[in-house]
Amino acid sequence: SLTGDQELWRLSCYKAWDSHSSAALIANYGNNWRHMFVERVRPNFNGAYISRTTYIRQGEASFQDVHYRPCYLVEYYRYIRFFPNGHVLMLTTADDPHQSLPSLRHRKPKNSNVLSGHYRINGQTISIVIKRDYISDGSQTARKYKHKNRDQSVSTQTFNISLDVKTVRNRRNHQLLWSHYSVHYRKPNGQEMVTDFDLTANKFPSFWFSRVKSYVTTADHKLA
Repeated sequence: SLTGDQELWRLSCYKAWDSHSSAALIANYGNNWRHMFVERVRPNFNGAYISRTTYIRQGEASFQDVHYRPCYLVEYYRYIRFFPNGHVLMLTTADDPHQSLPSLRHRKPKNSNVLSGHYRINGQTISIVIKRDYISDGSQTARKYKHKNRDQSVSTQTFNISLDVKTVRNRRNHQLLWSHYSVHYRKPNGQEMVTDFDLTANKFPSFWFSRVKSYVTTADHKLA
């Protein structure tokens, strides 16, 4: 049967990780490519990982009653979708999953708020690097000549994220826990600044995997 075809599982492993590391580790799985694909740590490809953050923000005091200050409940989501061969998408938005998940359907998203980057797997940890460029001068002249004067007008923001993969209640690779998050900002004049975030649980809650039926990838076969 197809479920026992080792060649199909070998190709699946090469797409999920890479040929070099897969070949080096196959002996640890009894030389069984299916066992490697099922048991080795990796992100799930047939859906997205979702993190929901909420916090209370105090408003300005009323000029009519200085003792009254309204409070607002702020809620937003972080979404991450992984593809085979190291491609990843990330979106931070106040929109709920029903509105946001379609934006992550394709490798080249149409939504400009979706960031694109790459990831690699090292043991239990997934490391993500995403770069985003900004045109520093918003004038029409800068937009017209941004390709010619790119080095003079573009700032670069690089996101470095590390997430630990966890299996929860026999659901493999179901949870992602923050282990590192920093942003490197480089201005057109060469000035650089790095921000390391304090990964408190209330500000950076873990990601939970959600299967999305509309996502079609090579890993979405019912083989495992």
